[in-house]
Amino acid sequence: MPAHRDSEQLRAAARSVLDQDFTDLELIISDDSGGGLRAAAEELADPRIRYFANERQLGLGGNHTIAVERAQGELIAFLHDDDEWLPGYLSTYVEALQRDPSVGIVCGDVWIDKGGAWERRSRPAPGRYEHWMPVLMQHATFIPSSTVMRREVWDAAERELPDLPVGDVILYIEAARTDWAMVWIDEPLVRYRMHEGNQSEAHAKRFRDGLVQVFDVYAFDDPVDEAARRHRLARQLISRAGLSAREGDAEAARADLVRAAELDPTAQRPRRLALLFLLDHPGLRDRSRQVRDLFPRR
Repeated sequence: MPAHRDSEQLRAAARSVLDQDFTDLELIISDDSGGGLRAAAEELADPRIRYFANERQLGLGGNHTIAVERAQGELIAFLHDDDEWLPGYLSTYVEALQRDPSVGIVCGDVWIDKGGAWERRSRPAPGRYEHWMPVLMQHATFIPSSTVMRREVWDAAERELPDLPVGDVILYIEAARTDWAMVWIDEPLVRYRMHEGNQSEAHAKRFRDGLVQVFDVYAFDDPVDEAARRHRLARQLISRAGLSAREGDAEAARADLVRAAELDPTAQRPRRLALLFLLDHPGLRDRSRQVRDLFPRR
């Protein structure tokens, strides 16, 4: 558990680990606040908790990495300090790994809390995937709190995670480049929380910037993988263009739309063309913004 803030959600997250029916575990609390979480760890009073306070702040990516370095288990499972595992999570995921030695990583569906309304996102079909890079590129549902992997996968995929809101995407890309298969569990056994800050336009812009940055540094030899990467990158550029247009930065929006068309002209083509049309007609763009504001986004 790479953590940095003391809250009741942190305690609830930790209890959701300790209450699992799979009990052969250790809970690493890697505190990036400078020691502010020690009281919470001591209050939980469970010998399976191993608490560490980082001597200096490592950031999101570095705290994930050092947490794994401190772990002793054969399997690695992340849980962010504001998420929760539901009963049966660990036993279900571990059983999938024990059943098939060729499976190195198990991922699955989550309940997403968006202001008290729980929902599920578009996700892969359940089952085993021998080659899963295209699946990873298609779906934005791979998150650390619903992932259990063999330590060998971490060792094979290990790469410095940048201090970005989406830095963990690199872990999945590197894992998908190994020879380990992936299993997707369709049953949502994790509660994943979206905060007001995570839903703000400022956060959305940083999120899109991070995804563009991550997908831009790769180029795959496999033509199917590369086509999937280009399609995903084009989608992120179009999404970022929409945010830039709303901020009034028409030049940045147009540059992203042009590049998206070069990468993959089929990616969200109607939306891309509509955005280009609105950029060419500022009056209509302002009117469309007024209409959009009448209908709150679900």
